[in-house]
Amino acid sequence: MNQDIYQTISHHRTESGNYVLDAPLVYYSPRYHKTVTCPAGMIADGATGAEDIESLGWWVHDRVCRTFEWDDHTECPPWEGSTILHDILLAEGRWFRARSWWLATLVAQTWFYMWKSH
Repeated sequence: MNQDIYQTISHHRTESGNYVLDAPLVYYSPRYHKTVTCPAGMIADGATGAEDIESLGWWVHDRVCRTFEWDDHTECPPWEGSTILHDILLAEGRWFRARSWWLATLVAQTWFYMWKSH
């Protein structure tokens, strides 16, 4: 697993168990050639429904699930959001989670996306 990425993630855990990002994170997607910025103060619950792991993946995925946008304000639909998570996990050496979480998040995110758009 690539540990270098974690040196830039500064966060703390609240009494309720959520995580708070202490400094902004910017993820560049080599696949889509776009960025997603997770702002300082962003609150996340970790790997929703799964074991929390040290990963950039759930921060970025949570951000696109909330906005369905890239930083340039173009749409980031569920397929792309799940693929971003897949790409990050794969880069971290988590090949099984990359595949299984891609499918699980695609199903969940597509349902939420359709519900939110109506």
